[in-house]
Amino acid sequence: METTTQRGDIEDLIRSQGFIVHDLGVDVPPERFVEELQKTGAPVLTLSALITPAFVTMKEAISLLEEKGLRENTFVIIGGGVTTNFARKELGADAQTLDPTDAIRLCREYVRGAA
Repeated sequence: METTTQRGDIEDLIRSQGFIVHDLGVDVPPERFVEELQKTGAPVLTLSALITPAFVTMKEAISLLEEKGLRENTFVIIGGGVTTNFARKELGADAQTLDPTDAIRLCREYVRGAA
């Protein structure tokens, strides 16, 4: 299983659960997410926000996925202290959680369903 993610402690937890993580770091431009997904074919994109201005980049990344025809086959999950279900809806993500264990469960469910 593969996921493209931003840097953080959750990446280690995700790896420990059998996922291959493509860590892109922090303050990642939206285009970089698309490039990595095109390169790797990862079915999951995880995005994290600690401050609300990060929502702008998240929204742009999801819009670019749609523009490039990748959105339909990419499960987008957001997390981080400022994320909410309302933010998930506004950004166009598939899921939102503050619980890393829940994030892993949601990713597994998506990957199993897509197989």
